[in-house]
Amino acid sequence: MTVLIGADPELFAFKGNKPISVHNLLTGDKKNPLPVEEGAVQVDGTAAEFNIIPTDSEKVFVERIAKVRNNIQSIIQKVDKKVVLRSIPAVRFDKDYWETIPSANKELGCDPDFNAYTGGENEIVPEEQRVGFETMRTGSGHIHIGWRDPKVPLETEEQRKEHFINCRVLTMILDNVILPFEKYWDKDKERRKLYGKPGAFRPKPYGCEYRVLSNAWVDKPEVASLLFRTITDVVNELKKGEIKIYEQVTGILQISGSQRLTTWHQFNEFMGGYDSFCVKSNTPIDRLIRFFKYGEKV
Repeated sequence: MTVLIGADPELFAFKGNKPISVHNLLTGDKKNPLPVEEGAVQVDGTAAEFNIIPTDSEKVFVERIAKVRNNIQSIIQKVDKKVVLRSIPAVRFDKDYWETIPSANKELGCDPDFNAYTGGENEIVPEEQRVGFETMRTGSGHIHIGWRDPKVPLETEEQRKEHFINCRVLTMILDNVILPFEKYWDKDKERRKLYGKPGAFRPKPYGCEYRVLSNAWVDKPEVASLLFRTITDVVNELKKGEIKIYEQVTGILQISGSQRLTTWHQFNEFMGGYDSFCVKSNTPIDRLIRFFKYGEKV
């Protein structure tokens, strides 16, 4: 089947220059999201979350992100016209306002995800260890990647292990391909202290959820295009079966077999160094798009 790409970003509501919770501005939750055209919306803690119907079209992906993002904005502004949603990776609520938010919306209920580099679970930072971060909440821009039919079960332990390793490999490669360029659209330094460290993923029946990126790309159509094309390119490369995977006794994975995709060093060598590549370009994102679309070299 073709590669399908979806996303479920989280946005924060602002009234003036101050973040506010969306718990009384939006309906829908994880178990019962509110359907809208091209996707669904819901309350996620203090944030507004939306998801789009996955697609194999770059154009449709970008259009759906914009359409459902506008839908959730419209729903909230019907309640309060002064509220604006922003794709900011980390916000800190005023302490006095924080005390007015229902406890259920302040709970950190997200299930643990996995570390692609070790194969183990990522621990959720307990509330008591969040000194200095008590009123901070983070906004993610998770991307869902489908390459298999979810109706076909992974029946054996061997099949489940193989799928889990495939998700680990994909996540590591995406880290090495995407993260060197992330600084050009995401300037935040706070979010990753708590969430979204390199390697974060969840295996899914249809493929993998890449959980490393923040929501900073959501309002940047050119970056959404870049991410769609890059991820599709990587998955198709992996599907060729040319990348060899070696699982060490410790659980660490070693990957070889793709000069283009496997390591940051190799990618830098292919690109001529990402810093020099971007410094030479008048518009780094545009140059990257042309690279992935047409194979242009430095």
